[in-house]
Amino acid sequence: MDDQSRHYELLSDDRWLEWNARTWGLRPQRVAYEPDGGEFKLSGVLYTDKRGRVRMPRLNPYVPFRFESSGARRPERMSRQWATVAGLLAKDLAARKTIGQIALPPEFTDARPFQWQGFTVEVRYTYTAALPYAIESASQAVRKNINKAVREGFQFESTESAAEIVKCLQSTANRKGFGYHVDTESLKDLFGLLNADECRAHVVRDATGTVVSAGVRLITVGGTALDWVQGTELEALKRGAAQLMYRGALDDLGTTGAISFDYGGANIQSVTAAKAAWGMTLTPYFVLGQPDARHLYKSARGATKRLFPRPNAQA
Repeated sequence: MDDQSRHYELLSDDRWLEWNARTWGLRPQRVAYEPDGGEFKLSGVLYTDKRGRVRMPRLNPYVPFRFESSGARRPERMSRQWATVAGLLAKDLAARKTIGQIALPPEFTDARPFQWQGFTVEVRYTYTAALPYAIESASQAVRKNINKAVREGFQFESTESAAEIVKCLQSTANRKGFGYHVDTESLKDLFGLLNADECRAHVVRDATGTVVSAGVRLITVGGTALDWVQGTELEALKRGAAQLMYRGALDDLGTTGAISFDYGGANIQSVTAAKAAWGMTLTPYFVLGQPDARHLYKSARGATKRLFPRPNAQA
């Protein structure tokens, strides 16, 4: 387990924690797991509800944690250190009780300590790329759609209009059957807390000046730029607006001081192909859950069926 860099440091910033507390009603708590001697530690943030149970806030891609070690760099020793502090985190999560699932940043590549404490572990995926991004990495179809959007008079630009962004988010949410659960006022609140080096909002306008695509990215200078929320009108999708949006956003993010881009997930089959077309690296991350009584019952029932299958009625 390698020492963790600060790729997702913005997710542990006091202002981001404050926005999550206001928006979702959860309490952020800084935690640290550091055995005697202080040679290594795991530190980060947990969000808890009114009953003290750990929950993952909406629109948070990962819970922010950082593993640090000042000792020798031998893989075996680092692995033992990681197993120790990750085990302490797992015990804390179990003691507090974890509701739903929480996601670790992609930098954490060993989830065994959580399995050893009885947590379920699932592998999820995102796409990542170095910044500045090279458009030559994208497929010919992506570049063709960008050119199509430009020919039709679409234009990319930065924005400070929360209302225009929410309108596009709602369009996508309605079409896909889910909710972002963020409104104009909460987005304005976020823009007031974070500066332009940490939060970039972008829009694409059609030839009439109407916003047809909009999104927001969260930036850790010296770390990762996260594709946070994004929405596009259906008709504009067919005309290359989404590809023009990401071409512009990636170019802009390359000027912010971020060194990498995280596409914000690649787990929905219907959108994976569109993200893969940008030629980025498929990157796994872990999602943890504490089994409840119903989960344990289903697991035990499944195991029983495998061990003692019902006789074939036609035999």
